[in-house]
Amino acid sequence: MIFNTSGLSENLANGLRILSSYFDFSVGDGIRVTAERGDSLITDFDGEELHVVYPEDVAFYRAVGNVCQTGTAIKLTEAPHFDMCGAMYDHSRDGVLNVKYTKRFISKLAMLGMNTYLMYMEDVYELESEPYFGYRRGRYTVSELREIDDFAYALGIEVIPCVQTLAHMNQFIRHYNIAEKYQDIDDILEVGKPEVCDLIERILCMLKSTFRSNRIHVGMDEAYNVGRGKYLDRNGYQSRKEVLTRHLDLLKALSDKYDLELMMWDDMFYNYADSDLHNARPERMRVVFWNYYAEDVEYYRDNLSRRMLDDPNVIFAGGAWRWGCDVPCHRKTETTTDCALTACIEMGVRNVFTALWGDDGSEAPAETGLFGAVMFAEYNYQSEYSRAAFANKLRFITGLTYDEWMLEDEINAFDKSAAKDNTFSKYAMYQDPLCGLFDEHTRLAGEQFDLTRHYKSLAEKFELLCDRGGAMLDINVFYAAVCRVLELKWNLGNRLTDAYRAQNKEELINIVDTAVIPLIERVELMREARLTVWNSENKTEGFEVIDQRMGTLRARLDTTARLIREYADGTLDSLDCLDSECLLQKGYGEFKAVDRHPLYTRIFSAGRVW
Repeated sequence: MIFNTSGLSENLANGLRILSSYFDFSVGDGIRVTAERGDSLITDFDGEELHVVYPEDVAFYRAVGNVCQTGTAIKLTEAPHFDMCGAMYDHSRDGVLNVKYTKRFISKLAMLGMNTYLMYMEDVYELESEPYFGYRRGRYTVSELREIDDFAYALGIEVIPCVQTLAHMNQFIRHYNIAEKYQDIDDILEVGKPEVCDLIERILCMLKSTFRSNRIHVGMDEAYNVGRGKYLDRNGYQSRKEVLTRHLDLLKALSDKYDLELMMWDDMFYNYADSDLHNARPERMRVVFWNYYAEDVEYYRDNLSRRMLDDPNVIFAGGAWRWGCDVPCHRKTETTTDCALTACIEMGVRNVFTALWGDDGSEAPAETGLFGAVMFAEYNYQSEYSRAAFANKLRFITGLTYDEWMLEDEINAFDKSAAKDNTFSKYAMYQDPLCGLFDEHTRLAGEQFDLTRHYKSLAEKFELLCDRGGAMLDINVFYAAVCRVLELKWNLGNRLTDAYRAQNKEELINIVDTAVIPLIERVELMREARLTVWNSENKTEGFEVIDQRMGTLRARLDTTARLIREYADGTLDSLDCLDSECLLQKGYGEFKAVDRHPLYTRIFSAGRVW
């Protein structure tokens, strides 16, 4: 399609020119476009002219997207449920998005009509006089942050920096000289210490001078042991609420001084501070209630009601489940988002965003989080949410159908009746082939499902998508490679153990030749595929974590082949690693880790990894 922008304001015309670089339309002598401000979003296209009534600039781009999506005459009225609807990307778990991909991601938010992009950055930004801040972590320069802010602003999107001013500072204070200066205990800053107060003020000043937004998310979550370390030594025992309130007083003073509106995660005040927030919250600080686990509408209603008594402008944060594993969990995203946003709309919550966390190494590609972002956008604009309409928008924004997206889920969702999670593939892949901590879990799964056939079939489906080319090709190549690894790896430890205990040396050598050796090549193909995706989305720093995991897997497969051969030819009398009894890992469910999301360090070995 070609759009004639002569009847538009310069900012809208410029926005279309920008978006034409990312979507299949151009600007020139074509469909005449006119626009006017209004309360709802109205897309009125008769096949020759497009007239848009829009409540804010970014909604106008959604209207253009509606036309590009249908390709035919359309008259559609959409009334947004939310004043703020956005997506937050986690740059702090090793995967810092590069500027090029960030612009591409923001362009998709614009075509969805989402008006907010939140950047979660614990320490991955430049801070004057703090050379260890984001050191070797791919931190953003001030100029890069301004470039991102400028790009989003041109499309009517507000960029909100999300940082930490209390806990989650583990990568910064890992350096001994920094810990001595700022640490209380764990990853928590020492409340009230002059150096810490100065650090926080410098952080807020830098963000204030870099971004257009007057809003800053200051974190404050999961500081469970606040006041229990050096603070306790210096000040004596105080309740968590007393310590947190003291810290809030500092933030209140700084928000007043620099004319800022702050946002904070609210869990410490509602779950761990001995009583509710009530009067402790500064007037200019918004409460952010976060949950992406509950699958019950009533849970969200109850928790939102409780918070709205303290802050009628409460913000809700849900999640697009791309974290914790190489493989996302879209079913979990769908179920939790459906419950949460249904409650938000019912209760008149006006501000929401979805979090694309990257816990445990940003193993899954960033693009996989778009599934949840599109869903949030559709809940915002649809009068009554429809999965069919969501699927259509998903295909327009990403190029893949709903069913094609759900192939990623099938990697873990071989049991449709089990709780939704994305963890089986992680421990099946990364546990040691000789000392596997989760072999009893995979054994139980294998008694119920033919997982070798399951992963082989999935690999073939991904490979067919790859043969077709087009959208998300590199990501499909990666998941095809993941399935090829799992096809041979998921029950490798049990196969080796059973053959060894049966004293079947012939079968042990057969397993080495038909599984262990082929796996070495498959793991390398998987690593190369992931690197291709990483380089398209992220800065280069951070991939060393993925290299370490996949490289270690390769090395252990090589060691496995050697040890088995030395046992088979009599060089080794026994393999004590296969003599040990394998126990269930308590708290991880029957065969799927439904209760916890295991970290790599809890999967790889029972030894002291670090």
